[in-house]
Amino acid sequence: MRAASPLVSLAPLERERFGIQSARANGVTAARLVEVLEFCRTERIQFLTARCRADDLGAAQALEAAGGRLMDTLVYWRHDLAARAR
Repeated sequence: MRAASPLVSLAPLERERFGIQSARANGVTAARLVEVLEFCRTERIQFLTARCRADDLGAAQALEAAGGRLMDTLVYWRHDLAARAR
């Protein structure tokens, strides 16, 4: 069994690219935002890439209330090509 990835972690590629302390957070919810922000304070994060579900308006609003700004969206599409008739 594979261990779950952490909610938030340092982002060395972004740090190298932008020259500032950076982190990534996946699966952010309003309830877990405190955990993300505490990590950012502890690690002195200046740039955070935070992802939440598109249908989780509460998470997006909590991020905005904490000073975040929506800068980008990412949509994943899934389709089983094997199930399609030829």
